[in-house]
Amino acid sequence: MNQYPLEAAKEVLRSFLVDIAKVKELRQGMSGPIPATSCSVQDRILELHPTEFTPVAGTFWLKDGAYGILLAEPWFWRAIANYSYKAPHSPVPEYYNQPALSLYEQWYAEEKDVRYRGLKTIPLPEEDETLLVYMRRLESMVSDGNEHRDAWIESLRSFAQFLRDDMDGLTPKGHLEVLFPSKEGCKGMEIRQGYTHEKVGDEVVQIERQYILRRIEGTVYPIDYLAAAEIVQNLTHTALEGRANAQHSALEALAFAWLCLAVGFRRIMTREQLVFAVTTKQLRYLESADGDKYFSPTHFVEIESLFGITDVAISKTLHDLLLALPRNADSQKVFNFDWETLLRTFRKAVAQSKRAQSLGAITFLTFMSQPHDAIGYRSFLGKEKKRITIRTSKSKTVTHRAT
Repeated sequence: MNQYPLEAAKEVLRSFLVDIAKVKELRQGMSGPIPATSCSVQDRILELHPTEFTPVAGTFWLKDGAYGILLAEPWFWRAIANYSYKAPHSPVPEYYNQPALSLYEQWYAEEKDVRYRGLKTIPLPEEDETLLVYMRRLESMVSDGNEHRDAWIESLRSFAQFLRDDMDGLTPKGHLEVLFPSKEGCKGMEIRQGYTHEKVGDEVVQIERQYILRRIEGTVYPIDYLAAAEIVQNLTHTALEGRANAQHSALEALAFAWLCLAVGFRRIMTREQLVFAVTTKQLRYLESADGDKYFSPTHFVEIESLFGITDVAISKTLHDLLLALPRNADSQKVFNFDWETLLRTFRKAVAQSKRAQSLGAITFLTFMSQPHDAIGYRSFLGKEKKRITIRTSKSKTVTHRAT
């Protein structure tokens, strides 16, 4: 028997389903919008010609309903999906503004293997060169300068790792991770041979160059919005109608899935475990100045990204559900279950979805990439599709970068 009271959280879901039903009832007999093919300048009237453009029956409301499910807001989901965030002033952390030379000398003194072997390493920083400028110069030497010597690349990886270890826990690592991805946030950094084109005189010549790529988990690739909505619906059903011992984990798995989707629509660089570690202190209500529910969301959650704390708009339903989830009296953490337990519950919901069966491995990380419109399709290349279908990563330290 579940020791935690679930009724408050389940009531939030019931209210959400009531809103879903009301929206469906309102749409009955309503047709989707018809695009205007021309405009009468004299009369200033849009000329609608439904015979020239006939949309597939029900497709507009089908997508509208799916997005309402994905964002836990059947009425005003566009306020969340299309919200225009004000770019905050984010000064570069002081760590990146310090002289690079002192850090280089400290690294070189500790990197005994590189020093004793006399290998060709990354160059010495200029006297007045800051760390960020130096890092960008190193990246340019690889990409634009076609630097590809093994020892040089090895020393670059070593220096980047030294910087990660040297940073304190309060310094955002986004600037470093963007230039030189680490295995802390993905499958690591890959240096791939490529080429570019440049005009020389009257001719266009092919020039070799290197590309620094982030090797990502296959589960990062998004799925279509109908498959994602079906998974959410399965979790909702289990949370309300499932076995007593499964309802609690389904409630938390649903809340985390919705939270991942909100992050996916926000398109920020963060990590799965940073989203999972959210606390009730990070939830906030901000009354809209203009009172326009269609464009101004009122509920937010502060998510720790690789560039610092970032606001993510969420629905009132998700806000209330995150607060209503049962937890210990002395805990501010939103989620009571561990990540692996919620992932098992999530996978059961995926397995129950007919639309998701042919789309490969799907985890919470998949929901951190915004679902797309290509129904039944997922971006895999050749053998990678087969590989990701049979091999599922359980890593929680993947850095998400919206695709």
